[in-house]
Amino acid sequence: MNNKYRVVKTVQPGTAGVSVDLHEFRLTTNNTALFTLYQPRIRDGMWILDSCFQEVDLENDTMLFNWCSLDHVDVSQSHVPFNDERAVGNGQSQLQAWDYFHINSVEKVDNGDYIISCRHIDAVLLISHVDGSIVWQLGGDRSTFSFDDFDFRRQHDARIFSPYPAKPNLTGISLFNNGNDDLTVNPTISSGLIVLLNHTVNTAHLLTALLPPTQIGDVGEEEFSSRAMGNLQMLPNGNILVNYAENGAMIEYTASGIPVWAARLRQKWQNYRAFKIQPDSWTGNPQEPPALWTYSKTASPSSSTACYASWNGATEVSTWRFWGSTAKDGDFKVVAEAKRSGFETKAITEGFWPWLFVEALDGKGSRLRNSSLVGTYVPDKEGIDCGIWHCFVDDGNGLGTAVVDEMASVSHEHSPSGIVWAEHVFALLGLFCSLAFCWRYIKLGTSGRDRYFRLSAYDM
Repeated sequence: MNNKYRVVKTVQPGTAGVSVDLHEFRLTTNNTALFTLYQPRIRDGMWILDSCFQEVDLENDTMLFNWCSLDHVDVSQSHVPFNDERAVGNGQSQLQAWDYFHINSVEKVDNGDYIISCRHIDAVLLISHVDGSIVWQLGGDRSTFSFDDFDFRRQHDARIFSPYPAKPNLTGISLFNNGNDDLTVNPTISSGLIVLLNHTVNTAHLLTALLPPTQIGDVGEEEFSSRAMGNLQMLPNGNILVNYAENGAMIEYTASGIPVWAARLRQKWQNYRAFKIQPDSWTGNPQEPPALWTYSKTASPSSSTACYASWNGATEVSTWRFWGSTAKDGDFKVVAEAKRSGFETKAITEGFWPWLFVEALDGKGSRLRNSSLVGTYVPDKEGIDCGIWHCFVDDGNGLGTAVVDEMASVSHEHSPSGIVWAEHVFALLGLFCSLAFCWRYIKLGTSGRDRYFRLSAYDM
């Protein structure tokens, strides 16, 4: 997508009849795309889901690399036995193919190799870009490394970094440790892990375990047990953002594990991944104009007019300026002005204005764009309970309020008093948000025949 949120390129898998899976889609610095795929195959008399990933050239759609788990990892390594749970599969049909491996992240390393997270074997693999062989394995039954008094299970979002560039024998790994799956692993508190691999002696040492506080707002420690989804982002200032996914909570920690910022989506909405970016790193300029809705309790000149302005995806709006007129083709004048406050900003005018439009202004006061002209809604039925802002009362469930709240407090045995909250955090909710509430099955038409892919909270 471009900064007008218009699709400029669609990437297709290099394998005919296969659809891209939702777990991963990453662009590389080499103008290529990485994504995951799941393919049901018959192996040893049963249906098995083959976890694959591909790298495709964005210029000509050429498949540059293809890797599938069944070619390299035996099913005996799986920690999830096949059963009748739809998220795992019993292997008796294509729709119930056994998900023995479950790839959920892939990233290209500087030397061209690939690091992948394999949830159902509790392992992270480094894949050779030359022949697809496994360079090393972290975790699982055939781990290359011995662990230094820690473990991870059912993990997500494995990434690689170089903590000591002058020491090539040391590799850093970050991942989100779910620690449970609600099926075969007893629930534990999920956490972010930073691990140091020593390739000389083949050891894995835990550098940092990012454990959630005992309480954040109304979220207790037990609610940070995320059976699915989740990610960890290492920030330029050394801090680390952890997304707990299933309960919609996000926490930013210092490198030493002290929480400094926290937020949660209302209604405990699920969020597959979250990222922090600088406000000036993305400028969104939607093709659609700003939206405006206006309301007045009565059409009396002494009434007031409530205005609701928004511009989905616009990042430069600082102020909303409201223009009103008594006639659609009359003279308009400024009737209200309000600083942008979240997704939707509300303002109220003196007097009734039957016609209005809103003007979006940037931080320097320059005009960005106007909304369309709208007529003010005035209720015409008797007996409706109306106020100056609207004709309905909040039902107590938080509907119509801000989606993301900065939590008021953090309590943690290691937390300092006077905790400092991060000022600029943008949670990128993406296409995966709340997929766990959707269908367990998605039916996709592919190449003239139907393909089926399972989706559930456990799957992700």
